[in-house]
Amino acid sequence: MLGYHSPEYREAKLYKEGKRTMTGPYAEMADWIAAHFSVPRPLQIRFDRPDGKLLRSPWIDVIFDATSTAELFDDDVSGYDEAKQDAVVSAFATIFGEARLPSDQSLIGRLLNHHKRLPTPEECCDAFAIFSAFEQAAREEANYRIPEHDITWMEGVLGPVGIWKIQRIFDNVIFFFYREEQARAAEKGAIGDQCRLLYLSALLPYDPYGYFAQHPLQTSFASKEIVDREFSGNWIDFCR
Repeated sequence: MLGYHSPEYREAKLYKEGKRTMTGPYAEMADWIAAHFSVPRPLQIRFDRPDGKLLRSPWIDVIFDATSTAELFDDDVSGYDEAKQDAVVSAFATIFGEARLPSDQSLIGRLLNHHKRLPTPEECCDAFAIFSAFEQAAREEANYRIPEHDITWMEGVLGPVGIWKIQRIFDNVIFFFYREEQARAAEKGAIGDQCRLLYLSALLPYDPYGYFAQHPLQTSFASKEIVDREFSGNWIDFCR
């Protein structure tokens, strides 16, 4: 699964930016998923072998561009839709079972083709399919790329309207006011709009793919008053 700090995300960026493309059975698998489920073609498909640590079985990671596409493969009860997982694993086993290695198997040839050893039939049958979205990781990366001194500066600018602290969490942001009545007023008032616009002005330069233009920043308003009263002054516990 993608996290914005992960090497998998850095690799997915190459596909997003057109610097690398899927070939061979990976490209065929991507075409099959798009056609079978009537969804946009995956950005990338990864096959990860067990590492003796986090991965106990092979993973087929289907990485879509949009979060909304990846969510089509979710199940509110068990996480992923098991029928769709089984369909992907079955197709993967068939497609890769029929695949042949590239003719150029020299070291240079493998590097140029970004080639990894193809999964064996046994690995395919034991695999577990997951579905990720590049968008989510990219949004989080953009949010956390805002320099801390810019966050401090925004807290100072918004101080006169009652801001105590600005805290980003994943691809969202929480504006903490000193008093609960200030936070409630900001939710639907002009002060809330002022907070959003100021934060967006700092965020958008770090969003090269335009995801926040497509799906607006999610903002929340809370108060130091509630944090002090219900969480012993610990805003980290509040955010959990």
